[in-house]
Amino acid sequence: MRKIFLALFTCVLLFVGNKSQAQLTVTMSTVTVDSSQNASVDVTVAGFNDLAGVTFSVNWDSLVLSYVNVTNFSTSPVALSINNIGPPGQGIIKKGQMTFSWDDPNAMGRNLPNGTRLFTIVFRAIGNKCAMTDIVTSSIPIKINITYGSTLSEDQNLVNVKGKVTIDCGGANPNPCPNPICANPSNLTFSAPTVSAKPGDNICIPISVKNFNNINSGQGAFTWNPALLRYTGKNVPANGLPEMGNTLNENDSLSGKISFVWVPDNTLPKTLPDGTVIIELCFEVLGAPNSTACILMGQGTPETIWSTEQISSVPTCYVYGKVNITDVMDPDQ
Repeated sequence: MRKIFLALFTCVLLFVGNKSQAQLTVTMSTVTVDSSQNASVDVTVAGFNDLAGVTFSVNWDSLVLSYVNVTNFSTSPVALSINNIGPPGQGIIKKGQMTFSWDDPNAMGRNLPNGTRLFTIVFRAIGNKCAMTDIVTSSIPIKINITYGSTLSEDQNLVNVKGKVTIDCGGANPNPCPNPICANPSNLTFSAPTVSAKPGDNICIPISVKNFNNINSGQGAFTWNPALLRYTGKNVPANGLPEMGNTLNENDSLSGKISFVWVPDNTLPKTLPDGTVIIELCFEVLGAPNSTACILMGQGTPETIWSTEQISSVPTCYVYGKVNITDVMDPDQ
């Protein structure tokens, strides 16, 4: 009887021990945001003890929020970067989903103080005023998996304190194309102008650069609302990035996106004077009067990355293009 009791007691201890390992808690913050503005949701942890690997998905309502990027990565002792994030549109990841995956390179268990922020997810509020959505962890599209360093055992459970983003019910929306916050005016900057046009007009929007210094590669996308603008072509000035014209992918232009991968022909880093136009995007105006079309940069796939020989991802700022669609006839027509 005593042996049976000891065996049962040992099983209980093992069970309790395993359950104690499953107490990683992932918490999302709750915020209220104005329509068409960015909302920053912090992802923090508690019970991050002896962990050698963490994988989970994050879900939200894609009709309320669109993914912008991820910032404020933890750096020590768990060093994270954009490489740990799977954004919407990558592989099997759909709108309203992103993934997080981290493994310690030495398979060692790491500890983080309770309340440590792993990263911040930045969303754009695209839903109607008063709309709201939960921000939650899940196993869709990749499963939750926790690996422990001391035993290399795995668990498919975590505790999630869900967050919520609510689009404010009141107030006006003064700017339909708000620019992302620019942390430093000396960052590499891409700018497009604000123009006015009427339905049926054909226009070209120049994209210019500032602080374009010693850049040796770049990739990204330009996006817009295809219900308001129809892409008709491009002009690539010879004094800018002429190679971009050869690598522009226009296959998704009917859906409101063209993408690019740029490398200079001579493989030497390139510096351009401030104000240099690297490409002009041309459109036919389709939208109704009193609507506004935005020319967005730094969103969608492929992920926007500009590099130098020393910096793999140069900090970047954007001034979005804006087409104010009016019903005023051009006196010259």
